[in-house]
Amino acid sequence: MSIADCRTGRTFASGFAAQAPADWTARSTMLIEAVCEVVRIWRKRARDRAALARMAELALRDLGVDPATVWHEARRPFWQSAHEARSEIALSRRASASRQ
Repeated sequence: MSIADCRTGRTFASGFAAQAPADWTARSTMLIEAVCEVVRIWRKRARDRAALARMAELALRDLGVDPATVWHEARRPFWQSAHEARSEIALSRRASASRQ
């Protein structure tokens, strides 16, 4: 905004809003859709982890899954992905190996 804009009373916000109301609508729609997608992912993770936690140890072993791994995964917060978990495990292993 220039000094001339200040003298005339024109502000950046008023000029911007007058230029592109459709752009704001599109952006806010995209933002809402993105937030809804994240919530869907979080809810699916929470349901999947709860289902894993309810499975019997024998059923887990039949699937070839270690019950301790399932317990660890079921306790993970819904916002944390399995990929993040593997990264944390790898980092902690490297840190413990460097201490030895």
